[in-house]
Amino acid sequence: MASNTEVKISQAGSGGAVVTTPGSNPPGGSSDTLKGGSSPCQEDPAQVTAQIVRAFKQSNKIKARQIDEYCRGLFPLLFGLFNIFYWCYNML
Repeated sequence: MASNTEVKISQAGSGGAVVTTPGSNPPGGSSDTLKGGSSPCQEDPAQVTAQIVRAFKQSNKIKARQIDEYCRGLFPLLFGLFNIFYWCYNML
């Protein structure tokens, strides 16, 4: 069962797009597709939750990438040190 939801996309001044759905007002003005809608302060809890999850996933990706870059240098260094100590111990 499909719902009839109108989505309006317009170009923003800074190169981004503004997506307007029923129940939300575009930034800086009133919606011409929705008359008498809810105030801009009241957002759909599902949208807010989705934004939080998206931000959390992005921050995890950034942290994982930083850890990978750190370990790319750390692993060969520790492997080399381990080999030096290992072979020195076994040769004596």
